[in-house]
Amino acid sequence: MRTIVRGRTIVRGRTQGSPLLALGIITFSLSLTAMGRCPGLVCIALLGLRIKNIVLQHEKNFFRMRPVNKQNIWQKKIMKLIEIQKIIISTLIILIINVFLCFELSAKNLSVSHQSAHRGDEVTFIISMNDALNDVKSFGFEIEYSHDSLRFNPDDYEIGELLEQGYGYLTLDKISPGLIRIGWFSMLNYKIPKHANGILVKLKFTVVNCNDTKLKIVSLLDHIESWPLENGQLSILDKDFCRIDIDNDKKLGIQEVIFLMKHLSED
Repeated sequence: MRTIVRGRTIVRGRTQGSPLLALGIITFSLSLTAMGRCPGLVCIALLGLRIKNIVLQHEKNFFRMRPVNKQNIWQKKIMKLIEIQKIIISTLIILIINVFLCFELSAKNLSVSHQSAHRGDEVTFIISMNDALNDVKSFGFEIEYSHDSLRFNPDDYEIGELLEQGYGYLTLDKISPGLIRIGWFSMLNYKIPKHANGILVKLKFTVVNCNDTKLKIVSLLDHIESWPLENGQLSILDKDFCRIDIDNDKKLGIQEVIFLMKHLSED
């Protein structure tokens, strides 16, 4: 809104929508801070609003120095450029908040690593806790995997440093082919603290065929019951050669040649 005073234009108030944007950013910031995420977010948001105020102040000074002329085409163009500048600054503020400060909001708090291997290789999948959402005194979950693709020995695992550094009891059992159950509870008032990061357990498998496969986290219990998850993935290397490597020696020998000749003759 503008008003005419002695042939000059004075800008009153802020651009329409700026108070709503300010309220939205501050509310979003306070909500995240209350959840323990991005503790410096409010300061950054207020800094961004301060930048907007500086731009608006420059706009006021500009119009105080300009004579009123509604037919001035250049004045209209400059007004449009200033409005675009406000939009760009507002957008950058939101991008800074969401991309550079709060990227961890999309992080999965319980995850299984991704691995690549050849058939016949031993491969280790790491189960990790990332930025724990709350204190954890006990947890339980199961790992589903393809028994046709992977073989697991229930004695072949390692306890991660996140569980080794405190007092607790871990159970790990192969319930059935393709299903592992893992549970842990603390002792002597120990707990995994909120925002903790680290490895819970490492599981070792043997790759037995040439198909990609997944390791899925299911049946979460206790203090991790509703946490976001990231499942693991096994990608087979040299997949095409794997399918013709009959004796699994990673070499092209007489058995592979015979197999190829039979396959070609059938076609």
